[in-house]
Amino acid sequence: MRNEDQEYFSDPEFLENFKKYEAMMKGGPSVFLDADELTDIAEYYLIKEENEEGANACINYALALYPEATAPLIFQARQHLLKDDLDTTQTLCDAIPDQEDREVIFLNAEIMVRREQAQAAIEYLLARGKNISEDYDYYLYDAAYIFMDYNEFEAANDLAERLKNYAPDWYKTWQIMADSLLGLNRFNKALLFINKMLDQDPFSVETWNWASEAYSGIEKFEKAVEAADYALAIDPTDPRAMQLKGHAFLHMDLYEQALSQYEQVLDATPNDETTMAFMAYTYLCMNELGKAKEIIEEAEKLCEPDSPDLQLIYEQHANVLAALECFDEALFYLDKAEAIGGNTPNDYDAIRADLIRRREEKGK
Repeated sequence: MRNEDQEYFSDPEFLENFKKYEAMMKGGPSVFLDADELTDIAEYYLIKEENEEGANACINYALALYPEATAPLIFQARQHLLKDDLDTTQTLCDAIPDQEDREVIFLNAEIMVRREQAQAAIEYLLARGKNISEDYDYYLYDAAYIFMDYNEFEAANDLAERLKNYAPDWYKTWQIMADSLLGLNRFNKALLFINKMLDQDPFSVETWNWASEAYSGIEKFEKAVEAADYALAIDPTDPRAMQLKGHAFLHMDLYEQALSQYEQVLDATPNDETTMAFMAYTYLCMNELGKAKEIIEEAEKLCEPDSPDLQLIYEQHANVLAALECFDEALFYLDKAEAIGGNTPNDYDAIRADLIRRREEKGK
């Protein structure tokens, strides 16, 4: 979720509507809530409470009152998108009466992205955007984040560049430019926009974290620690800032300091398997192989099959097993990591050849 979504769910007016809805569902007095308000409540159930049953009950109630309302129909279609049922999603999307609604346009584009048709999605969004005369800046901004959500950073940056030409001095323009450039590992360029954001809002934890990420990317690790410290000065409990500070310490070979940061992250978010993977790597660097093996195994147990961190965990497990000279098992985990696919800088063939060579030398 983007920060603005999180903030909306803390809005007093939303929370009052949510309270009234829950009271009504428990037999309290009837209240008037429009289709958009009921959809917001369903999203809260789904996103914040992970209560799919409550979300669907709320949407069914909304559709009983407002059968042609766009917001609950979009929510209903997205439920099938989450289950990767693209055909049903498209059918439901096509049946929405108001096909000019922005959310309908965005859902059509997202279906294309899910079908690995990113370029077609850009062309579709730009073509539909020609009919938009109001808030075109927000249209481009929200459209770009469709691609960010799927790590389609080139496509997101394409739309961000168009937004930069349209609204060069808008804070959200700098935001999507920085975000997409970080995704593309263009750290120096990202910092240009991050610094503009910090000049305008020096109390943004997220932006200081982006600065820390960018400085690590250009190997200015002291600056990365400094940026993370600014974030922690604003919010001492922010797990991402702690994690980024730990990463910078790790790159500086300050292993004890890195572990201290990672332990604080796990105190705040106990089941953070990504942080566990980095802890395992830190212990590996310290040659504490028993601890490294223990924590990477725990990370693997916690990791969901569809987690974006699974490949990293398999790679780290292979590294630990290789250090323990368990080469057959290391090769097994390397194969599992490679099978996930995606964009990875690792040369699996070279790593595999090195493991086989070491296994043969050990067997002599």
